[in-house]
Amino acid sequence: MQKTSRLPPHEYVLLYRLRQSKHLLQTTADSIETIAEKCGFNSASHFARAFKHVNHMIPTDFRHLDF
Repeated sequence: MQKTSRLPPHEYVLLYRLRQSKHLLQTTADSIETIAEKCGFNSASHFARAFKHVNHMIPTDFRHLDF
């Protein structure tokens, strides 16, 4: 994981939103669209692209992982 103290504000906020989305994916049955909205993304597709770019998998696949 990157050191957050050296990130530009936009990237810091993006990573924070993605961390929040991972928590929601693990703990709720909310739809991807609802999670995207709750985490401040303009659309589910933008959320899915950002999630995949950082986590190397789509949100649905992350949700199905066993923790």
